[in-house]
Amino acid sequence: MREGNISSSSATPEENSSTSPLNTAPNPSPGPVVDESLPSTSIQLRLADRTRMVARFNLHNTVGDIRSFIDASRPESATIYQLQMMEFPPKLLVGPTQTVEQAGLANSVVIQKF
Repeated sequence: MREGNISSSSATPEENSSTSPLNTAPNPSPGPVVDESLPSTSIQLRLADRTRMVARFNLHNTVGDIRSFIDASRPESATIYQLQMMEFPPKLLVGPTQTVEQAGLANSVVIQKF
């Protein structure tokens, strides 16, 4: 699978590429500043366009911070969407002020749904 492949800056670009790249994460956009002295976690984000990103957040960051990170990384996308925690049944994340810790999002997968 080509997804996630990163080419070195010293590599020669292919001149005749007949395939378009898969949906991969764009260059990292500025997300919340992670304070390494505080507890932090990685959250995998599965976006509606099938892009997967992994972002680091402190446990005190909020669901609103996650939305802001998604919006900044996809400025051309719709901003009306829902976030769900991937579990069975899926848990809708509705409180923008709820922290990562309160929502149980540490080391989880969050899905964007239109």
